[in-house]
Amino acid sequence: VYGLGMLAVLALPRELPFWALALWGGLAATAVEYGVHWAYETLLGVRFWDYSQAPWNLRGRVCLPFTLAWAPLTAAAVRWVQPWAEALAERVPPGVTWVCLLVFSADALLSARFLRVTGDVEALRSLKTAPGG
Repeated sequence: VYGLGMLAVLALPRELPFWALALWGGLAATAVEYGVHWAYETLLGVRFWDYSQAPWNLRGRVCLPFTLAWAPLTAAAVRWVQPWAEALAERVPPGVTWVCLLVFSADALLSARFLRVTGDVEALRSLKTAPGG
């Protein structure tokens, strides 16, 4: 979710003033969070988080307090973290990038299959935190 949210934020024009980047970044991150939650629930039958007890929530998928938190965090990430991360990423050899993409994709597909079959988020979490998991 965080990676997809940040990709949506990075699609915004970097020339935006900080306040506009915060506004649109918070909205973009919240839209991604809502969409991913909907997809998890609809396609895999699972819920990783539930904001139904939080004020101003929308179907428990997103809530105003987190939207307000994402706003300055996304703007700060674009202004101060992204340039550093981009310079670091440019030093990674392409072969390493492809291997990481392959491993991440395999993990995502296997995790999605596991969740589709079992519907058990806690079992997936225990697999991810087990030694060798």
